[in-house]
Amino acid sequence: MKFPGVIGGLQLGNIHKHLALHCDENLSFALRHILHVWEYITEDNPRTNAAITLHDVQCLQLRAPIASHGDRVAIGRMFDDGTLLRGIEDLDVRDRVRQRILSLQVIIPSIETFHENMKFFSIGAKILRKYLMEAPTSRKGKPTLFESLASKWNGGAVQHVECKPGEITTSSETPTQWHAYTTVFLAALRDFARLSFEHPRQDVRGETMPAFPERLQITYLAHLAIQVGFDNPKIRETLELRAGHPEVAQYKPQDGDPADWRGGIPFTKTYQQLRSQAFIPQLAQPISRERTFTPIFVIRDIMNAFFGGGMDLARNSPDNLTTLVSPAVSEVPGTTSPETDRTFQAQPEDVAMEDPGDNVPTKGPKPHKRAVSRTLGLKARRVEDAESNRAGERSNRSV
Repeated sequence: MKFPGVIGGLQLGNIHKHLALHCDENLSFALRHILHVWEYITEDNPRTNAAITLHDVQCLQLRAPIASHGDRVAIGRMFDDGTLLRGIEDLDVRDRVRQRILSLQVIIPSIETFHENMKFFSIGAKILRKYLMEAPTSRKGKPTLFESLASKWNGGAVQHVECKPGEITTSSETPTQWHAYTTVFLAALRDFARLSFEHPRQDVRGETMPAFPERLQITYLAHLAIQVGFDNPKIRETLELRAGHPEVAQYKPQDGDPADWRGGIPFTKTYQQLRSQAFIPQLAQPISRERTFTPIFVIRDIMNAFFGGGMDLARNSPDNLTTLVSPAVSEVPGTTSPETDRTFQAQPEDVAMEDPGDNVPTKGPKPHKRAVSRTLGLKARRVEDAESNRAGERSNRSV
């Protein structure tokens, strides 16, 4: 086994549920994403691969050095005190691995985080299967969700891009089936509590945001599918839908800071932010070094993992939509764009920043104190590193 520690969170009992979604392309991308990130961390050195333990994975999973100052400090401290990678004694190798981890632009994945993100991904898949996918005519050789939608696709001459709630514009790029699929899937995830009975997670115990299939949102999803080129009897039926809950007023959660979302089903306040912000032009903005996690960073990371890096499509401002580049599609059947016929490989620049050396605390306002463990629990409401606070205090005293 290449990475003994990475496989530690495998949930065999849920595999059949994942396969039943018939989203084979997306699952393949997500699993390959895990492999490529860890190959980057270890330089795919067999001895280093074998030294990665379950403890190392639990210390690193869900951390994102690019998105969290606290994570950068915590990772550096765990290397300094020997908590991480005890099985690697060569100091040069340890230093290289440390720098590569600190250079990552992604949330560090594992099989355990894959299962957690599948809880969110599966909601979107079920929504599309219910409202946009035709029922298969045969039980043998059932098409995947993508194959079913792509079989009735006509993208026309221009690529349609959803840029704001209810606003669709065009790009000069060649339309592709995969871009269209990514667009409707993102829309389903963004509005899942208005397209299904699935609730966001609670920010505050006992506060549950209502969730129900809202007729207006369902018909909008079908309209979006038509706009990006999908057209089948099921979509036409959904366009004429008369059932569903009527539109209701915007839900107002209780006051307080949003919970720390790093994957899985979003929390209530995070979900509301995603509804207004999670569109391809916004997700396509260049990644920059941050102090704390943002919902856009997390949803971008999830979409990149499950869609093969398809959000990396903007080189300029999202206001200039004519400059958008089509999502990178690879090894996906039915893709019509000639640019997408290439093997998907995670190059170092896909997962790493050029300047990895940010494990030293910076001056500035100190975050409020809260003691936590070194491992990030998948169901934790908030994760804040005490190491970052102590480092900040020492930095301020030295000034």
